[in-house]
Amino acid sequence: ASEAASVARMIDAQTVADLDAGLGLNVNALGAKMGPFYVLVGAHMPAVLVECGFMSNAREATRLASPDYQDLLASAIATAVAHYFNADLAVGNL
Repeated sequence: ASEAASVARMIDAQTVADLDAGLGLNVNALGAKMGPFYVLVGAHMPAVLVECGFMSNAREATRLASPDYQDLLASAIATAVAHYFNADLAVGNL
């Protein structure tokens, strides 16, 4: 669980930073939450569920429909995961 929490915190920080830098958005970091999400139960590796926005918020729904926004989110998530694994590799955990 601590590995998943570390990955989740890295994803949260990276996406907020990249959305601010890439699109000039002032995104509120909601932090990484832990919970027994059914889709993650039984995973034998660090697993996270990424919530990218709220469809009930018209402004966020518009952003989520934008290919540029989607690309930036996907890139930020991938960067955070790569940083996590590179850090593990550097300290000999992999």
